[in-house]
Amino acid sequence: MLIGGLPVVLVVVSSVVVEAFLAGVVPGIDLATGIALGAIISPTDTVATTIVK
Repeated sequence: MLIGGLPVVLVVVSSVVVEAFLAGVVPGIDLATGIALGAIISPTDTVATTIVK
């Protein structure tokens, strides 16, 4: 279960970090847009998602 949860945690953390960066760089960007962009570009762990299947 731990390996299966790591990709989810990685995507969430990456999304929040990207949103925080974009909030500082792009004036007027809202929280939802920043997190959506972060989720789009965040990496997923292919090996972990394959193990869960």
